[in-house]
Amino acid sequence: MPFQNSPKRPKIVLNGSHSSLRWAAQRSRVHGTQRPMPVLHSACTARGSVVITETRLMILQPLNCAAGLRETKFYTMPSGIKAQRAVKKPKSAPDEQSQSSSSVLKEGYCFTRDDLKYLQSLSLQEKVQKTQAKILEWARHWDWNVYVSFSGGKDSTVLWDMARRVGKSFRKKIPGVFIDTGLEYPEIREFVRSFGEEIIWLKPEKTFKQVVEEHGYPVISKDISGAVCGARRGAASSVRKLEGLSTAGLPDDYIARRYAKYKYLLDAPFKISDYCCMELKKKPAQKFEKETGRKCITGMMAYESIRRRVAYLRHGCNAFDSARPISHPMGFWKEQDVLEYLSTFDIPYVSLYGEIVRDPKSGKLRMTMLDRTGCVFCMFGVQNEKHPNRFQLLKQTHPKLYRYCMGSLGCRKVLDYIKTEY
Repeated sequence: MPFQNSPKRPKIVLNGSHSSLRWAAQRSRVHGTQRPMPVLHSACTARGSVVITETRLMILQPLNCAAGLRETKFYTMPSGIKAQRAVKKPKSAPDEQSQSSSSVLKEGYCFTRDDLKYLQSLSLQEKVQKTQAKILEWARHWDWNVYVSFSGGKDSTVLWDMARRVGKSFRKKIPGVFIDTGLEYPEIREFVRSFGEEIIWLKPEKTFKQVVEEHGYPVISKDISGAVCGARRGAASSVRKLEGLSTAGLPDDYIARRYAKYKYLLDAPFKISDYCCMELKKKPAQKFEKETGRKCITGMMAYESIRRRVAYLRHGCNAFDSARPISHPMGFWKEQDVLEYLSTFDIPYVSLYGEIVRDPKSGKLRMTMLDRTGCVFCMFGVQNEKHPNRFQLLKQTHPKLYRYCMGSLGCRKVLDYIKTEY
């Protein structure tokens, strides 16, 4: 039943600051917690405009908190720490120029690095509240014509659980979409099937083998593979990166540290590219979105890579104004938050991870088996993994897949070239 405004319960106008959120919550408690207070909230967009929409400060209990966390009762609705900060700022005053670069808002960005660090430092309860608020904001903006990109991994399992709870609270269904690339572990496919008709299965037009033969192998990282692929085609910007030069053609220490050490890949006796993800995942998803009009919600997190961190700082959780509107409501989460959520609320997850235990030395949560369950044959980041790496584990757990990977797909020659054990 929709909430009817009451003269005894005044509207609260939130300016996006955390102090106003706390004040709103306190006023709601003063007036009782059985009915939600109407809220006007600010949502910042990538272009810097401020959108004012009316919604409610929801009083829901989306989680079973018997495991020790306080009940999650309040959704906090603003899209950024300060909505007005997305508007272009005037030049800094002299006393502001001494601020560190991490606290300065770049033009066209929604957040600073300090903002992101603050959000990442929040408690699990606060992160759950904010994430479900972002899911709700996204769903309502698109009239619930949205979907969750569900890979079957631990991150998307947490996202899927929260999205289902939000949908159930409003008697709406948010479907999950699984893209069957042919690169998944058998256990992942079985886990996804366990959700039945709640998950929509998509299939790419090409196989992984066709992609690597046509475009090249995914090596080191998406940025490095893209730079090598571009440099081989003669793209000046990619050549500069691998030479350690800025866009102006000047030596740049940061670019040199990140790209120059992989210049040797230009001489590799095999193709290298970053097309794999585009062909096998993005194209099927974009085709689905075009056919259905649904907008995507993903479990992407800023800590996972520089590219993802920059994307989050630019758009925040909900990128309404990007070329392809997309939501990353868990963008400020970290792996420890995901493991804590799964453990605290006893959420079922795929068996490949093993059990969640606390490391006696570091005190952090970890999985007893695999750390990741992404594409089985992907070589992004394998050079940085500790022994045993993903392919050494694959040899033990799925010997048939391992033989196909090293033999038919030719990953052995790639790993040999980058001097990575397998």
